[in-house]
Amino acid sequence: MIQRVTPQADYTTIVSLEDAKAHLRVTHDDEDSLIESMIAAACREVEMYCPLWLGESQGYLFYDRFQQRVKIPLSSISAITAVQVHNGTDWEPLDAGDYEAAVEYTPPVVRVINSKTSPRQIAGYRIVFDAGYAANAVPAEIKQAILLHVGHMYEQRQPEVIGTVIAKSQLTIDNLLKFHRILNA
Repeated sequence: MIQRVTPQADYTTIVSLEDAKAHLRVTHDDEDSLIESMIAAACREVEMYCPLWLGESQGYLFYDRFQQRVKIPLSSISAITAVQVHNGTDWEPLDAGDYEAAVEYTPPVVRVINSKTSPRQIAGYRIVFDAGYAANAVPAEIKQAILLHVGHMYEQRQPEVIGTVIAKSQLTIDNLLKFHRILNA
Protein backbone atom coordinates (compact mmCIF):
# COMPACT_ATOMS: atom_id res chain seq x y z
CA MET A 1 0.00 0.00 0.00
CA ILE A 2 1.27 3.46 -0.91
CA GLN A 3 0.40 6.39 1.32
CA ARG A 4 1.00 10.06 0.51
CA VAL A 5 2.22 11.75 3.70
CA THR A 6 2.40 15.40 2.66
CA PRO A 7 -0.64 17.21 1.24
CA GLN A 8 -1.43 16.90 -2.43
CA ALA A 9 -0.25 19.70 -4.70
CA ASP A 10 -2.46 22.50 -5.93
CA TYR A 11 -2.80 21.35 -9.53
CA THR A 12 -2.97 24.92 -10.85
CA THR A 13 0.74 25.19 -9.96
CA ILE A 14 1.38 22.34 -12.43
CA VAL A 15 -0.74 23.74 -15.27
CA SER A 16 -1.88 27.30 -14.67
CA LEU A 17 -5.34 28.59 -15.47
CA GLU A 18 -3.71 31.04 -17.89
CA ASP A 19 -1.90 28.23 -19.76
CA ALA A 20 -5.10 26.17 -19.98
CA LYS A 21 -7.12 29.16 -21.23
CA ALA A 22 -4.46 29.93 -23.84
CA HIS A 23 -4.53 26.28 -24.96
CA LEU A 24 -8.34 26.41 -25.17
CA ARG A 25 -8.27 29.86 -26.81
CA VAL A 26 -10.64 31.16 -24.12
CA THR A 27 -10.44 34.91 -23.45
CA HIS A 28 -13.34 35.39 -21.02
CA ASP A 29 -13.43 34.67 -17.28
CA ASP A 30 -16.93 33.15 -17.18
CA GLU A 31 -15.70 29.54 -17.01
CA ASP A 32 -12.56 29.90 -14.90
CA SER A 33 -13.81 27.66 -12.09
CA LEU A 34 -14.92 25.03 -14.63
CA ILE A 35 -11.50 25.10 -16.32
CA GLU A 36 -9.73 24.85 -12.94
CA SER A 37 -11.83 21.78 -12.09
CA MET A 38 -10.90 20.29 -15.47
CA ILE A 39 -7.20 20.92 -14.74
CA ALA A 40 -7.56 19.08 -11.42
CA ALA A 41 -9.44 16.19 -13.06
CA ALA A 42 -6.86 15.89 -15.86
CA CYS A 43 -3.98 15.95 -13.34
CA ARG A 44 -5.61 13.23 -11.22
CA GLU A 45 -6.19 11.17 -14.36
CA VAL A 46 -2.50 11.44 -15.33
CA GLU A 47 -1.44 10.56 -11.75
CA MET A 48 -3.58 7.42 -11.79
CA TYR A 49 -2.74 6.41 -15.37
CA CYS A 50 1.05 6.50 -15.07
CA PRO A 51 1.09 6.24 -11.88
CA LEU A 52 3.02 9.26 -10.62
CA TRP A 53 2.59 12.21 -8.28
CA LEU A 54 2.43 15.79 -9.46
CA GLY A 55 3.82 18.19 -6.88
CA GLU A 56 6.55 17.25 -4.44
CA SER A 57 5.45 14.90 -1.67
CA GLN A 58 6.77 12.37 0.79
CA GLY A 59 5.26 8.92 0.85
CA TYR A 60 5.35 5.49 2.42
CA LEU A 61 5.14 2.09 0.82
CA PHE A 62 4.10 -0.64 3.26
CA TYR A 63 4.72 -4.38 2.97
CA ASP A 64 3.44 -6.82 5.56
CA ARG A 65 5.99 -9.53 4.80
CA PHE A 66 9.66 -9.72 3.93
CA GLN A 67 10.65 -9.24 0.32
CA GLN A 68 14.30 -8.89 -0.58
CA ARG A 69 13.54 -6.91 -3.75
CA VAL A 70 10.65 -4.47 -3.93
CA LYS A 71 9.40 -2.61 -6.99
CA ILE A 72 7.74 0.68 -6.11
CA PRO A 73 4.77 1.26 -8.43
CA LEU A 74 5.25 5.02 -8.80
CA SER A 75 7.30 6.59 -11.58
CA SER A 76 8.06 10.00 -10.05
CA ILE A 77 10.26 8.90 -7.12
CA SER A 78 13.30 11.12 -6.60
CA ALA A 79 14.84 9.56 -3.47
CA ILE A 80 14.48 6.70 -1.01
CA THR A 81 15.03 8.34 2.37
CA ALA A 82 14.66 5.29 4.62
CA VAL A 83 13.77 1.63 4.82
CA GLN A 84 12.23 0.65 8.13
CA VAL A 85 11.13 -2.62 9.72
CA HIS A 86 8.30 -2.99 12.21
CA ASN A 87 9.25 -5.16 15.15
CA GLY A 88 5.69 -5.47 16.42
CA THR A 89 5.81 -2.23 18.41
CA ASP A 90 7.88 0.42 16.60
CA TRP A 91 9.44 1.25 13.25
CA GLU A 92 13.23 0.72 13.25
CA PRO A 93 15.34 2.13 10.40
CA LEU A 94 17.74 -0.10 8.53
CA ASP A 95 21.26 1.27 8.17
CA ALA A 96 21.91 2.85 4.77
CA GLY A 97 24.34 0.03 3.96
CA ASP A 98 21.64 -2.60 4.57
CA TYR A 99 19.67 -1.74 1.43
CA GLU A 100 20.20 -0.49 -2.10
CA ALA A 101 17.84 1.83 -3.92
CA ALA A 102 17.66 2.42 -7.65
CA VAL A 103 15.26 5.30 -8.28
CA GLU A 104 16.51 5.68 -11.85
CA TYR A 105 14.79 2.39 -12.77
CA THR A 106 11.19 2.28 -13.94
CA PRO A 107 9.72 1.18 -11.64
CA PRO A 108 12.15 2.18 -8.86
CA VAL A 109 13.58 -0.76 -6.92
CA VAL A 110 14.70 -1.25 -3.32
CA ARG A 111 16.73 -4.30 -2.40
CA VAL A 112 17.35 -5.31 1.21
CA ILE A 113 20.91 -6.61 1.54
CA ASN A 114 21.10 -7.21 5.26
CA SER A 115 18.62 -6.92 8.09
CA LYS A 116 19.62 -7.34 11.73
CA THR A 117 16.16 -8.72 12.41
CA SER A 118 15.13 -12.14 11.16
CA PRO A 119 12.34 -11.96 8.54
CA ARG A 120 10.20 -14.09 10.87
CA GLN A 121 10.40 -11.41 13.59
CA ILE A 122 9.38 -8.58 11.26
CA ALA A 123 5.76 -7.45 11.27
CA GLY A 124 6.24 -5.31 8.16
CA TYR A 125 8.42 -3.03 6.08
CA ARG A 126 7.99 0.64 5.33
CA ILE A 127 9.89 2.37 2.55
CA VAL A 128 10.00 6.15 2.96
CA PHE A 129 10.49 8.12 -0.24
CA ASP A 130 10.31 11.53 -1.86
CA ALA A 131 8.26 11.71 -5.04
CA GLY A 132 6.63 14.10 -7.41
CA TYR A 133 7.73 16.94 -9.61
CA ALA A 134 8.28 20.52 -8.53
CA ALA A 135 5.88 22.81 -10.39
CA ASN A 136 8.70 24.14 -12.57
CA ALA A 137 10.13 20.65 -13.26
CA VAL A 138 7.12 18.77 -14.62
CA PRO A 139 8.20 17.23 -17.95
CA ALA A 140 6.78 19.01 -20.99
CA GLU A 141 5.08 15.86 -22.28
CA ILE A 142 3.12 15.48 -19.02
CA LYS A 143 1.97 19.12 -19.15
CA GLN A 144 0.98 18.69 -22.78
CA ALA A 145 -1.00 15.51 -21.98
CA ILE A 146 -2.82 17.41 -19.21
CA LEU A 147 -3.62 20.28 -21.59
CA LEU A 148 -4.89 17.86 -24.25
CA HIS A 149 -7.10 16.17 -21.66
CA VAL A 150 -8.45 19.54 -20.48
CA GLY A 151 -9.16 20.47 -24.11
CA HIS A 152 -11.02 17.22 -24.67
CA MET A 153 -13.16 17.73 -21.54
CA TYR A 154 -13.87 21.35 -22.47
CA GLU A 155 -14.98 20.51 -26.00
CA GLN A 156 -16.82 17.26 -25.18
CA ARG A 157 -19.16 18.04 -22.29
CA GLN A 158 -21.79 15.47 -23.25
CA PRO A 159 -21.66 11.71 -23.88
CA GLU A 160 -20.31 11.12 -27.36
CA VAL A 161 -20.07 8.64 -30.15
CA ILE A 162 -16.51 7.30 -30.34
CA GLY A 163 -14.90 8.06 -33.67
CA THR A 164 -11.48 8.64 -35.18
CA VAL A 165 -10.99 12.08 -33.56
CA ILE A 166 -11.40 10.62 -30.06
CA ALA A 167 -9.14 7.67 -30.83
CA LYS A 168 -6.43 10.01 -32.13
CA SER A 169 -6.72 12.23 -29.05
CA GLN A 170 -6.33 9.28 -26.67
CA LEU A 171 -3.47 7.84 -28.73
CA THR A 172 -1.65 11.19 -28.54
CA ILE A 173 -2.08 11.35 -24.74
CA ASP A 174 -0.90 7.73 -24.41
CA ASN A 175 2.18 8.46 -26.51
CA LEU A 176 3.02 11.57 -24.47
CA LEU A 177 2.84 9.60 -21.20
CA LYS A 178 4.40 6.29 -22.28
CA PHE A 179 7.84 7.02 -20.81
CA HIS A 180 6.33 7.83 -17.41
CA ARG A 181 3.95 4.87 -17.25
CA ILE A 182 4.60 1.78 -15.14
CA LEU A 183 2.98 -1.44 -16.27
CA ASN A 184 2.82 -4.58 -14.13
CA ALA A 185 4.86 -3.18 -11.23
